[in-house]
Amino acid sequence: MNRISRIAVNWVLFIIVSLAVLAVPLYMIARAEGILTKGNVYLFKVVPRDPYDPFRGRYLNISVEQNYVAGKDKDFRQGKLCYAVLNKDKYGYAFLSDLLDAPPANGDYIRVRYRWYDDKRNLINLPFGKYFVNEKIAPVAEKVVADFIKDPKKACVLKVRVKGGEALVEGLLLDGKPVEEVVKAKMQKSSE
Repeated sequence: MNRISRIAVNWVLFIIVSLAVLAVPLYMIARAEGILTKGNVYLFKVVPRDPYDPFRGRYLNISVEQNYVAGKDKDFRQGKLCYAVLNKDKYGYAFLSDLLDAPPANGDYIRVRYRWYDDKRNLINLPFGKYFVNEKIAPVAEKVVADFIKDPKKACVLKVRVKGGEALVEGLLLDGKPVEEVVKAKMQKSSE
């Protein structure tokens, strides 16, 4: 093989590898956008805390009130991938109604990891638990959210979009308003 042929082969290989490297994040972005635009909305009641991760920045650590499926022991091994069936209660909040080995034929579901059985509940790991916020407002957001949770008349919910077993967090709502909006209003009010 002469020098020009080797250079041409190297360029072709470089272009193929570059396209492959670009294809992965583009696929991930397209999949997430598909879920956010076409996925069904579910509202989960939450109990958040505010940790700090030096590699990922500030986020509100979200603990969903229902991280289990009630009923008999499913006898799954710990860490098993399974499918939690979603439904809504009379107030519009999401709840997990069943835990299956395979995706259901119809209806919304989320892929989850089985943890263990505990007193009539099958505990699971949900695929969402963090809500990232601007680093400047995170400490105030933690306090605002904690105040909302203490007041039983106020609602703190995680807005999640679900499509084909995938779940993406769309927002954290405090009495129907995005947490960022509530925090910015509080910060402006306190600076006056």
